[in-house]
Amino acid sequence: MARSIPYAFCRYEISLFNNPLSREEQFEMLDDLVGRMVAHRKSNPSSADEDTFIMQVKTREILGYHTLSWNVARNLGERQIAQYDIDNDQVIESMIATDEIQYTRIISLPALGVLAIDARVSDSYLGATSAKSRLQSVIKNRNGARINIDFAGNPQDLQRALNNWQLNTFSFTVRPFNPSVTRLGEELHELMRRDHIAKLRGVGTRDENQPMQDSGEGLIAEVGGLVQSGYGQAAASGTTPSGFEANIGSPKFENDRQRNQQQSSKPRQLRVYIEPASTIEEEEEKVVEALLEFFQTSTSTK
Repeated sequence: MARSIPYAFCRYEISLFNNPLSREEQFEMLDDLVGRMVAHRKSNPSSADEDTFIMQVKTREILGYHTLSWNVARNLGERQIAQYDIDNDQVIESMIATDEIQYTRIISLPALGVLAIDARVSDSYLGATSAKSRLQSVIKNRNGARINIDFAGNPQDLQRALNNWQLNTFSFTVRPFNPSVTRLGEELHELMRRDHIAKLRGVGTRDENQPMQDSGEGLIAEVGGLVQSGYGQAAASGTTPSGFEANIGSPKFENDRQRNQQQSSKPRQLRVYIEPASTIEEEEEKVVEALLEFFQTSTSTK
């Protein structure tokens, strides 16, 4: 059975000389950049370093919204292989020239300023983080152009997930804290303090007969308060109301309260898992459905 495909959800904006571009202008820019090789993260690049490009830029209407889709790609140039010398019982590693590429699909909803990046990592796929940074290299190669991309999964996104998803797991790391606004927090603090526990990690899993959600009065809410106060970090996985499996990761936990709050404010990856479809068009429709479920607002312009 084919595995579901993880997509990392992001907020984005493409601008030219600091002016945000419309959907039509974004399409024109992306289409004009198709096949243009650029260097990625090279201080003094030569032509040999130009290995990154975009391809297959398309626009279509899905579920009443105009979408853009394209691929970010990397020309490998060469790859490592291993061969076995049976006569000498040795493994020989070498580099060979290749015209293979790695690529990653991106689907955007310009009206909402959001996009989804295929997050698979393999010999064929770049992964979300690499695709994100390589796309930025391609766009900034155009004079005056810039793309800002932030992974979704900020504290507000996490709270929305806790409120709306049927949670499968809720994981957290907290440290002793005082004062706490709840008796649960005070008791937990005192128990940790007595045993000299510097930090506590936990994973909550759902009851098989009941969906797990933030009641506003239990452990999830208490941890949420600790996260806001700089005493903890949290992550969650579950099923969205439309039936998509999804998760939001946890930032790095810091013992220092201020640094922990700074970590909390940084976006972490929100991943939604899409079941494989028989065509790319059908897969795109599922991705757009998931994007709309998480980001759609009544004031958006299609």
